[in-house]
Amino acid sequence: MSNTAIVDERAMQYSGSWTDAGAFIEFSGTTRWSSAQGSTAKYTFQGTQITVYGTVAPNSPSASMSFGVDSFTGSYSSTSAGGAVLYHEALWTSPPLSDGQHTLVVTQDEAQASGVIFLDYLLYQTSSSAPGTVYFVDDRDSRISYSPAWRQFNGTQGDFMHTSSESTNVGDSFTFEFEGTAIEYYGGLTTSDTGKTIASMVLDGADPVPYTAPSSLPGTTNSQIFNATNLAPGTHKLVVTSADTATLWADYFLVTPNVDASGDPSPSPGTTTSSSSSSFTSTIPGSGGATSSNPSASAHSSSGTSSISPLGGSGQSTVVGGSRQSTIVSGSSIPSASNTNGPSSQPVSNSTPHSVPTAAIAAGTVGGVIFPHAFSFGTGADVLMITVTFLTPRSHGPSV
Repeated sequence: MSNTAIVDERAMQYSGSWTDAGAFIEFSGTTRWSSAQGSTAKYTFQGTQITVYGTVAPNSPSASMSFGVDSFTGSYSSTSAGGAVLYHEALWTSPPLSDGQHTLVVTQDEAQASGVIFLDYLLYQTSSSAPGTVYFVDDRDSRISYSPAWRQFNGTQGDFMHTSSESTNVGDSFTFEFEGTAIEYYGGLTTSDTGKTIASMVLDGADPVPYTAPSSLPGTTNSQIFNATNLAPGTHKLVVTSADTATLWADYFLVTPNVDASGDPSPSPGTTTSSSSSSFTSTIPGSGGATSSNPSASAHSSSGTSSISPLGGSGQSTVVGGSRQSTIVSGSSIPSASNTNGPSSQPVSNSTPHSVPTAAIAAGTVGGVIFPHAFSFGTGADVLMITVTFLTPRSHGPSV
């Protein structure tokens, strides 16, 4: 059976000049971009097709990347970005490949002094895995069964694959059966969720684990709502039920697959692990004990105590004074108002956000979704640094 594996851009092998950046809306909160023509990034995988995803800054000078796998090539130009930040943008998808080992090569062709095209993550189709592999499961996957009242949304920039599902009805639920030793569930949060117990999660028939949205968090995407680790290898069932009329979102799931000694997915034992075979613990948001799991971490051991945690937020941005806040990161080069299309041209930390156009500052949103960003105006020593806090609720449009 073919699955979709996800790989963070940090797992690639780089040559040339590359700079770290990122925002919580992106996978693992990180991206990477290059200001030097000819810089390359490579990744070797076992699979039959691969797609490169990234972020593209708006209204930027022209930049381009080229891609190659085996004898297949393609390219992406920033001219297609238009006037809005593009998140989770499919930069290139390879043609179908023979089932085997392949090497993806990404080359920065036309480059600029500030970031324009940012590498974020890779998705590739595979029937095999090695320790450390993580499968990506979108909210539209056929293995997820929703009760009828759930609504589906398309075209939202903040969501992975630009899709999500939501419910505002108490008792609505979805069921996801998966094979693996760990699972993470991600979705959006809105201001109407704050401080409310909006969901309960039941894994393999164990006691329900409630999820209470943090009272100090504004609407965000890419928030980790639940995780369970150190599960016994085999088939498991996760049932998530809406517990309030506030919005419950589902965006995507990360599954650590069963692996045998050879590194291939182990065959399912054909039974669902019962709650008596593992000891489950839950961590209540705000207690200081809940942390986000690293999606690129190696496969968990099947021995020991299973840990199930409902989490308040993605753990990839700071909550200050009851709201999500972003600040300018100091650097020797800060873009002026006429060039606010990416991070500083100097190396910056992984928490450095991308800039967005001035019009988005006034609105507080990009495409109706809240983004934590900081902005600068001026040149040289005369620089005004502004910290911007966005409290606008997350908004979706109807399905099309």
